[in-house]
Amino acid sequence: MKDRKFILSAGVFAFVCNLLLFGVKLYVGLASGSISIYSDGINNFFDCLSGALTVGVIIALSKVNGEEGEKIVKRTQHLLSFVMSVVVAISGFYFAYNSLERFVYPTPVNYMTKYLWLIVGTTFVKLLMIFVFRYLGKKAESPVIRVMAVDGVLDFFVSGVTVLTLVLTKSGGYAYDAVCGLAIGILITVGAIKLVISSVKAIIYD
Repeated sequence: MKDRKFILSAGVFAFVCNLLLFGVKLYVGLASGSISIYSDGINNFFDCLSGALTVGVIIALSKVNGEEGEKIVKRTQHLLSFVMSVVVAISGFYFAYNSLERFVYPTPVNYMTKYLWLIVGTTFVKLLMIFVFRYLGKKAESPVIRVMAVDGVLDFFVSGVTVLTLVLTKSGGYAYDAVCGLAIGILITVGAIKLVISSVKAIIYD
C-alpha cells in the first residue's frame, strides 16, 4: 500500500512537470521555428500522458488488497512500464522523422535570448525531476518509477542538446537544428527500445 502512494506521487509529479515543460517548449518551438525544441515538447506531452496513465491505474487499483492484490499491482506496473516505454520510443521516432523532414524542407530558426533562457530553465526542471524520481524509487521498488527516472535522464540530455542547438542557430544555420533533432530522436528511440526489452522480460519471467 505504501509503495502505491509513492507511485501515485511520482505519477502526479510527472504529469504536472511535463505539462509545464510541454507548454514552454511548444511556445518556444513554434515561435522560433525550431524543430528540435518543438519535438522535444511533444516528447514531454507523451511523458505527461504517461504520468496521467500511472495516476489513473494506481487509483483504479487502490481497492485491491492482500497478497494476491499486490501481485496484480506488480504485474500491472510491468505492463504500465511497457506501455510507457513504447510511448517514449514512438516519440523518439517522431522526433527523428520530423528532423529528417527539416532537411528536405529547411526553415530558418529565429533566435531570441528569452527563448534560450526558457529552454535553460527546462533543463533545471528535468534535473529536479531526476532527483525526485530517484528518491521515490528508493522508497518504492517500482518499475514504473524506474522508467520515469531513466526517461528523465534522457530528457535532461535532450534538453541540453536543444540549448546547444539554439545557441548554434544564432549564426543562422538551420541545419544545426535538423542535425541535433535527428541525434536526439535516435538517442530517445534507442533508450526507449532498451526499456521496452527490459519491460517485456519482466512481464514474461516475473
